[in-house]
Amino acid sequence: MIPSETFYHFSHGLATMFFIYSSVLIIGKSDKTRLQKFLLGVLLYWLLLELKDLFFYDLFYDREGFASQMIILIDNSAVAAGCLYVLELTTPRWCTWWRSILFCSPYLLSIVLFVLFRSPWVIHIHMIYLIISTLILFAYVRYAVRRHNRYVKDNYSDIEDINIGWLTITSSLLSICLAAWIATCLLASWVADSLFQLGLILLWGTILYFTLRHKEIPIQESEFDPSGEEESLSHLLIQRNLEREINENKIFLNPQLTLTDLATAVGTNRSYLSAYLNHELKTTFYDYINSFRLKMAMERLANPDCTEMLVEISEQCGFNSLSTFRRVFHRVHGCSVGEWRRKALKEGFFTH
Repeated sequence: MIPSETFYHFSHGLATMFFIYSSVLIIGKSDKTRLQKFLLGVLLYWLLLELKDLFFYDLFYDREGFASQMIILIDNSAVAAGCLYVLELTTPRWCTWWRSILFCSPYLLSIVLFVLFRSPWVIHIHMIYLIISTLILFAYVRYAVRRHNRYVKDNYSDIEDINIGWLTITSSLLSICLAAWIATCLLASWVADSLFQLGLILLWGTILYFTLRHKEIPIQESEFDPSGEEESLSHLLIQRNLEREINENKIFLNPQLTLTDLATAVGTNRSYLSAYLNHELKTTFYDYINSFRLKMAMERLANPDCTEMLVEISEQCGFNSLSTFRRVFHRVHGCSVGEWRRKALKEGFFTH
């Protein structure tokens, strides 16, 4: 075998083992979430496609053969599986059985039409549809990530395992995989197919890592839209009660604090409180709560007598983890905690 073909078999075997390992890893979890179960189904489908290629890879490189073109159509259906995962992640419980079947119907229809007519035009139209639908997916991912992350910032003070900004990274990996796949479909290249297999490992490895960490949250609708005089009165009440909960009760020290929790403590509902934070204070719930946590942490860091470890300070000030504290601090101040503290101690920021 030529070196490029040898490398293809190595990368293909590596990808197959990855899908086996990933599937077993999820199966072994006793407390699987709905999203993890969904990912398991997608990984098992990809595994079947990889196993299929172990036995029929020679047919794939017979470019004019019926079997080779059928393999292309079948493999392309895996894109639909990936799209369904994205939809389930960004819009939990949207993917019912009927919606999933309807979503996959263009891929199934292409296979049926090709079996009936064996026309190369079916392949051409199918590939055009694949490219267009993938471009639409990229655009949707950007919109969905912004929408979801705005929601979690408006409702949660700890978003480390519920934001989906990482999906933007995976969409870039998907574009690389798609480019390699189109190249191997058009050119029957061992190198392109090898890059595709390695791209799959990076793509689904990233998705697996974040899915195992991802916490499912309920997406709640607004009770109603506050407006007019009633809104103004509510804002006065919210302002007074917020000061009490923040300054006296230190409610922000609860690392799992949510908008609903704060609304209950303040004596209002989520809609009024969210409107007050967004429109009156021009901030999100996440930024609002973490500003008080950050202020308390900075006061301790600026004290030259402070001997506590950073992890202790972050926990005592309400942060769920040291990594969250570091990330919030750097976003606000543009420097590391250590750099800021050295400057604070040198310039004497601390006051009794």
